[in-house]
Amino acid sequence: MPQKRSLALRHALTVVKLLVGGLIIGWLAWHAQQNDKFHELVAGEKRWGMLLLAFLGACFTTALSFLRWRIVALAAGVPLSVGEALRLGSLGFTLNFVSPGSVGGDLFKAAVLARDRPGRRTAAITTVVVDRALALVSLLGFAAFGFLFVRRFGPPLPMDAQVAGWIAVGVAVGAPLVLAVLLAPGVVSPALISRVQRLPLVGGVLSQSLWCWSDYRAGARYLFMALGMCVVGHLVLVSCYYLVAKGLPLESPGWLAHAFMVPFACLSGSIPIFPAGLGAVEGTLDYFYQWFGAGFGNGSFVAFGYRLVTVCVACITAPYYLTHQALVKRTLAEVESQPEAA
Repeated sequence: MPQKRSLALRHALTVVKLLVGGLIIGWLAWHAQQNDKFHELVAGEKRWGMLLLAFLGACFTTALSFLRWRIVALAAGVPLSVGEALRLGSLGFTLNFVSPGSVGGDLFKAAVLARDRPGRRTAAITTVVVDRALALVSLLGFAAFGFLFVRRFGPPLPMDAQVAGWIAVGVAVGAPLVLAVLLAPGVVSPALISRVQRLPLVGGVLSQSLWCWSDYRAGARYLFMALGMCVVGHLVLVSCYYLVAKGLPLESPGWLAHAFMVPFACLSGSIPIFPAGLGAVEGTLDYFYQWFGAGFGNGSFVAFGYRLVTVCVACITAPYYLTHQALVKRTLAEVESQPEAA
């Protein structure tokens, strides 16, 4: 009975997430339509070459993220072939679209990897956590880079933009220092792990990651390789948003401004209440666009345009997903039956 109540609660939360995301998208679209933005977008001339380049860039960043996860797994001492990384990455990526707000692609990948490697179960689960942490550092590094250049050479920024920018600078400077300290021998001790485990919400996952940290320390070169792949991937990601912006008949800021804005928009999409970031990314980018003089609704249309680009990428991975329904359903059933693990 408790398990059924837990499943019912999770399904109810999924419905709430979809409603919240849909309401935000609907409100943005309605407000833009009131200002004729939608008609301007439909009737205006599109630069299809730019949009095609954005699609190719999205394909590249998606494949690179699958391979980056493999490098993180190697850092943890978890064997993962290129083929398996591409296979599980494709399934997880597609799952984010067909099952929004429920079992995400990262959880699916972790579940399959842990199940197939019983001797390295904990390490396998932590690979997706470490992969996301590296991506977070890289994203905020780009935000800091864009902020400093815009602050020096661009128009004056409002106070909230200044606060966001300096936070990004602080994380970009502090995160590598924290990583260097953690990689030093003897720093990660059982006492430290015990304290971390008592943290609310994230204590369990972080303590498991720290228990496996000796493996990551031994494979530090793979971690730095994965971080480098993050930088390359996010360079292309920012460029994809910029290409979508320039491919649409809308007023939009330059590339450096996108380097500042896009990371924050992407991070807002990771807030749990929004399914696959629906609504959050669009709303955040639209708000940031107005910092640089763009009209209301422009940023949301650019973000939604990039979302459509990723849907096109998912159409490439969808056939593989459809032919491996047995694996997907079995894994989802296992995760649903263990809500505490999820």
